[in-house]
Amino acid sequence: MTWTRLDDRWSELPVFEEMSFEDRWHYLAMIQRCSRAEAYDGVIRAVDARRCSDHPDPAGAIARLVEAHLIEIVAGGKYRVIHIDDHTPPPSVRKKTEADRFRQRRKRAHDNDDHHLCKPDADCRVTPTVTRDKTRDVRTGQDRPGRSEVPTIMPTTEWPVVPIHRGNVCDVCLMPLSADCVLMICETDDEAHEEARMRTAS
Repeated sequence: MTWTRLDDRWSELPVFEEMSFEDRWHYLAMIQRCSRAEAYDGVIRAVDARRCSDHPDPAGAIARLVEAHLIEIVAGGKYRVIHIDDHTPPPSVRKKTEADRFRQRRKRAHDNDDHHLCKPDADCRVTPTVTRDKTRDVRTGQDRPGRSEVPTIMPTTEWPVVPIHRGNVCDVCLMPLSADCVLMICETDDEAHEEARMRTAS
């Protein structure tokens, strides 16, 4: 999408003084047709030149615009808006617009996991080297999963020994109690333990 530039006093140009509102409207529609189609050379097909507005007599309007030297007939049955450079974005803006458009295309492709438009040195374009294990399982015909390290299994005789508490435990949190503990509640200071102590006291 592009846009049309108009000078603030464009509608007051002397060339429009003897021109009807409908003809001026059709001329503006031709300019905008070139902008919309990015026809920066101002060339427009005859069929598009006639259909670009709702003018009741587009052929007559085009003839009058040619007579006013606003458009000209070119080869191939086409017309050219002579002053199109006054109305389309300058080349610097067009280049920036095209660059922005390409960045948007690249971002959409990247977000969809398509990286063919990404920069060659982008992280997403770097393909990691994969080393395959060429040894195959003859029974399944599938590659064995490659492993860089073989896990070490500790024998059960070396497992740490956890002593089993055979004494009393707290009624609230099941933590082991010392042998000289009077209540079956540990000394943890929280609401659950305090309620248990109060019940025991009552």
